[in-house]
Amino acid sequence: MKQVMLNSLKYSYSVFTIIVLVIVYGFAIAEQGPVDVVIAVCLLYIAHTLPAAIVGWKEKFIQDSH
Repeated sequence: MKQVMLNSLKYSYSVFTIIVLVIVYGFAIAEQGPVDVVIAVCLLYIAHTLPAAIVGWKEKFIQDSH
């Protein structure tokens, strides 16, 4: 189970880094100014939920412990 969590963290933060870079550079190219607080909060939410989403997506079946 530890390997599953480590892999999900690796994938999720790789994806998260790409998303953040695209948003920051997109704002810079479009000259929209600094990143808005709402976008920063959404990115924080994504950073915390993405590992669990990747575990749910990658693991086909999680057996019940009973």
